[in-house]
Amino acid sequence: MRLALRERKQMRSARIALGLLLGLVVLALGVTGGWAAGTKLQLSVDFLPLKFVFDGEEKSTPDGYFFNGVTKVPLGFIYEGTTYVPLRYVGEALGKEVAWDGASQTIYIGALPAKTAVTGTSPSPQSDQGLKLGDSTTSVLQLLGQPVRKDPGQGLEWWTFHRDYADYILLGIKNDKVVTYYTNSPERALLGLKVGSKRPDVEKVVELRNTYQFKFDGADFTMTQAAESLRDRPVALVGDTVLQLFFDIHQGDTLTAFRVMDIATFLNYLPGGISLNWSYRSQPPRFGLPALTSDEETALARGLERQIFDLTNALRRREGLGVLRWHEAAAGVARGHSQDMLENNFFAHDSPAKGTLVDRFKRAGISYRAVGENLAYGYGDAPSAHEGWMNSAGHRANILEEDWSHLGVGVAGQYFTQNFLR
Repeated sequence: MRLALRERKQMRSARIALGLLLGLVVLALGVTGGWAAGTKLQLSVDFLPLKFVFDGEEKSTPDGYFFNGVTKVPLGFIYEGTTYVPLRYVGEALGKEVAWDGASQTIYIGALPAKTAVTGTSPSPQSDQGLKLGDSTTSVLQLLGQPVRKDPGQGLEWWTFHRDYADYILLGIKNDKVVTYYTNSPERALLGLKVGSKRPDVEKVVELRNTYQFKFDGADFTMTQAAESLRDRPVALVGDTVLQLFFDIHQGDTLTAFRVMDIATFLNYLPGGISLNWSYRSQPPRFGLPALTSDEETALARGLERQIFDLTNALRRREGLGVLRWHEAAAGVARGHSQDMLENNFFAHDSPAKGTLVDRFKRAGISYRAVGENLAYGYGDAPSAHEGWMNSAGHRANILEEDWSHLGVGVAGQYFTQNFLR
């Protein structure tokens, strides 16, 4: 979800591209699961202490319940003379794989269907400058030099590289190896594709589908992406590498950035618009982000703020605009508004307790001639929030406003606030 606002002090009124009411743009974003269409019935059933014997061996659980990976369910029940039992329980007891394909609403028991081949020009894509997943930090330093900054992440560390915001690239480092990288620089390329490539040319190199299948940690996964995701930020699987391609729908569906991830990082930082189904034989697959302490959450937020700042300037530099200077007081206002939204569970430019953007700047004693604000919520990292803003006309207008001179960014939880001013 994103909100944009721009105000000029002398006008005291909202102004935004497309003239939307109150200067607000509200869009929903981020789908990580869904319900399949079907029929709902209210049934009267009998729960009995059922016993299961497989090949002469009793395997019923003591309490009569089975953990299905999400919650505990009865081992079975009887409805109008027919006994219903959990497929996964029976499959695990027999040593057979049971899988659910949400895309086709199909249950598989035993042998799974052959996996659909995934096309691409390389089983392990790398940038044309030689960077690739799995590179050691030593190789990265030899190739790119020293990073401009290192920021703590959740389960990894972010390294930022750029020359005065040209050739911008953000690397995710874990266990001294590259596990993901993102760039919006026209100086970098992937599989021969560069920023500005047209979508038809991209699709000649990378097949873009709404469903992919892959294996990870002994489990079989089916990934499905929503139509909106497939349109402007599709995820593709090339060999054992995940690509996320960002298209600029305001410039003729041209490639504006790309991200490369190993499968573990993809699962940990699952992009919006993606749903997953998986099956396994014995142990569930291991993935997920580690819990953070309060101090670690604060450090993570401060790093995200600087990444959003860098992404904005890298984009402005690419578009021939002046780069913005960091404004710490405006960042404090932005940070306070993100924290306010987090603590009080709202998402709006106007705070019930702290008033409008103008009120917040006045209270902080910040002088300005014009001020603007972008809000985002529900994004897992800085590139996702930035690209979400760039495919929304109002937020894009704020980011590419020629007259801004300064920017402050504030992050709390999954609430992102940009405060522009001059």
